[in-house]
Amino acid sequence: MRAGGSSLSDGQIDCLELIAQNLTSKEIAVRLGISPHTVDKRVRKAIRKLGANDRRQAARLVQQKQRQWQRGPISREQLPEFRLPPAPIEKRAFPLPVATPQRPTNTMRPGERIFWIVAIAIAAGLATFVYLAGLESLGRVLGH
Repeated sequence: MRAGGSSLSDGQIDCLELIAQNLTSKEIAVRLGISPHTVDKRVRKAIRKLGANDRRQAARLVQQKQRQWQRGPISREQLPEFRLPPAPIEKRAFPLPVATPQRPTNTMRPGERIFWIVAIAIAAGLATFVYLAGLESLGRVLGH
């Protein structure tokens, strides 16, 4: 990692360059002599550092930066100055318990997780109650 802790490592750039060639994590792992898990970990960190939405977008960002220098590949020190602005994240008292384009990973705090577990359990209980009440009413109407 470079000074400032925010630039991409050589391994992250290597993985993104191979993603740009449409290789899978397994194929990249074989080429670089590392595990597919390590490839995925490097790519996730690179996506987060670049502010990209997915691995393809991160790979395109690296390619675009490389095209700016017609003399050849960019030096690893030049890459940190090229980043997307952070995507605006909608502010909520409690974030939804599902992945969204702005929040593809689970970033909820333990209290928020407990809230959603309880809320879903209560909703499931109410839905069961309504279902059983409907069956009872239907049974009365049909005379059973």
